[in-house]
Amino acid sequence: MWLNSTYRKIGGTGTVVQVETTMDFLGTVYKRVKIFTTLLSRLLEHLGVMYRGFLENKYNKLWLRWKETSTEQENKEDQGWEEVRVKPIKI
Repeated sequence: MWLNSTYRKIGGTGTVVQVETTMDFLGTVYKRVKIFTTLLSRLLEHLGVMYRGFLENKYNKLWLRWKETSTEQENKEDQGWEEVRVKPIKI
């Protein structure tokens, strides 16, 4: 299974960073968890803490956008993109 993840600034300006990786590699974020949604919540939490100073300004936005894809040709259904805006997390 492949995860195609894109950070994207919605609007007229911004930076787009696209990353493609395997679920096995993504699992290194939190080794005990093998469920994608749990790994995603951990990544969102990490980004919210690390970039909280930047994200506390209401004009700054960070989006995590992803689409799960398969390496097997017969399973290559387009399931569409999902996205979540990263919120600042105070510690």
